[in-house]
Amino acid sequence: MERTPPPIGERMFAALNDVAHGTVRWVRIGEARRAEAVLALWDAMVADEAADGIEVVQGSRAERAFASHLAGTLGMSRNAAVTLLHTAIAIRGLPRTHRSFRGGEFGWQSVEAVVRHLGALRGEAREQYDEGAAAIATETVPQLVDPELARLHDALDHDAATMNAAAAFRDRRVRARPGVAGEASLTFTGPEADIAAWYEKLRRSAVASHAPDEQHRSVGTLMYDIGLDVGLWGLEHPPVEIDRGPQGALVPADPFERLGDPRVPHRKAIQAEILVMVPAETACGASNRPGTIAGWGSLAAAEVRRLIASARFWTRVETDPVDDAILAFDSAERAIPKALRRLIHLRADRCEEPGCPTGAHLADIDHVIRVEHGGRTTEINLTALCRPGHQTKDDGYVDVERIDGDLHWNTTRWGGHFVTRSRMRIRRRPTPQTDGTDEPAPWDLSA
Repeated sequence: MERTPPPIGERMFAALNDVAHGTVRWVRIGEARRAEAVLALWDAMVADEAADGIEVVQGSRAERAFASHLAGTLGMSRNAAVTLLHTAIAIRGLPRTHRSFRGGEFGWQSVEAVVRHLGALRGEAREQYDEGAAAIATETVPQLVDPELARLHDALDHDAATMNAAAAFRDRRVRARPGVAGEASLTFTGPEADIAAWYEKLRRSAVASHAPDEQHRSVGTLMYDIGLDVGLWGLEHPPVEIDRGPQGALVPADPFERLGDPRVPHRKAIQAEILVMVPAETACGASNRPGTIAGWGSLAAAEVRRLIASARFWTRVETDPVDDAILAFDSAERAIPKALRRLIHLRADRCEEPGCPTGAHLADIDHVIRVEHGGRTTEINLTALCRPGHQTKDDGYVDVERIDGDLHWNTTRWGGHFVTRSRMRIRRRPTPQTDGTDEPAPWDLSA
């Protein structure tokens, strides 16, 4: 008789989780030790050259020779060695971030992002960036750290954000590159708001067109097909002709035509929608404080004002000027459920599943405590979860709870605990009632 193996116990999962965490930490410490070794070699080389009266500067022959030595020692290309050296030197100039990196709180990928977004910050702004970057790198997964660092940098240097936005508009371009195995890539580079709106429109079009078909196309594949159709046929005046094949089946006149003429009457029109948070003083031209695009990053003041000129509607949000906590939310012009939805999107601009990059405005609004279990439709009990994360929660693989505004994601089966911190806080402001009690109403500015 075959025996059923006993279930794996909590202690075993705890031990395996400790091994996994320890491995990640030792990998990070190994990366920190490598950087420290490179800096020690660099300092020794600079001191040795100085003893001979040679000043080592960036791009000098001595640096190039040292990079070649470093490449051979570490088994990498010379260009990669130069990048490693410059990044290590730069991170050493940020004491708080450098200390956290050496302690294994984050790895080299996050270090590269911190240096990439440092820019030309000086003095107090550089010190504030150092403190903020250390916290962001420690609390954010490496794949999501770039938008947070960009937002931090732009908040500290408004002028640089404006110049970068102008440069993005001036240098907008398209590049086509051949790949391998018959693949190629087409890259559009330009202002962030334009790319975000375009991406959202493609995605919404794909979702609207998504249905089982003979090709079993995913949403990503449909995005490609729709984009290709629009690019190839969208500017043509006559519709694309369809010929009948030998068995009478409809055959596209061109093999690239996947979906037909994008202007046909039965196709649903798709309106691109991006969620932009704009400081009032920026909107009226009194400040160059950047805005933000949910799920993307910061947006320079010039780009913010360009969007204002064509925006269909705005929703007023009152925030605390000290810590940006949400104090009130205007719902007078629309129904409460829609206002609550926007409030959740503002609080966390991404899906609140740990490590998920999906924008909150593309995710489901889920009840932390389900309605059938007594959960209420309030901002405390609502969270933005992408469809897979929503299903994972509903299937019982995780227990989710909100504590002090943060979402705690507990994989109780395997002994895991993760915290997704909200980008903005909602601070409840009591509203006096006729019966003498105070009823919190954080989304009503008319009170």
